[in-house]
Amino acid sequence: MFILYKMSAENFHQLPGGRYRELSKRFHEELILPLAEVLRECVGARSPEKAVNMLIGSLVGYAGLHIHHQHEEMDGDEAAETLLTGILPGGGR
Repeated sequence: MFILYKMSAENFHQLPGGRYRELSKRFHEELILPLAEVLRECVGARSPEKAVNMLIGSLVGYAGLHIHHQHEEMDGDEAAETLLTGILPGGGR
């Protein structure tokens, strides 16, 4: 999953031809928009898509540290909880 998210963050420029446009569109429609819908009620007046981008970007960065630098064992649940605490009003509670 890390590679998919990383490639998305880079607009799939690694792929030949015009495939990146279709993949970018599908990534947005199939991941970003559904997550934004879930967060819409939780983030108040803030942009739910911005919150999703912060969440995914942070998780990609966290995964990258683990993959490339062998930091302590990766805990995706703890990372997501920590990130949501900062993104959601009232600390996600």
